[in-house]
Amino acid sequence: MAKQARKQTVDHVFSYTSEAELDTQIQAFKAAHADAHGEGLALDSKRPLGPGKARLSFRVVELRHK
Repeated sequence: MAKQARKQTVDHVFSYTSEAELDTQIQAFKAAHADAHGEGLALDSKRPLGPGKARLSFRVVELRHK
């Protein structure tokens, strides 16, 4: 039986005032990571840390080229 590769993750804590602002911050974070590292990020989990704060885990994925 072949071993599965362990998924590589990136965690980041976001502070926000609305879900729309959080979405904007997530898109900017993913774009900055892609530019800096040449790899994409897919949202894996979201853990609330209190009002207006959350820790998001992203799994590293291969960038899709259009």
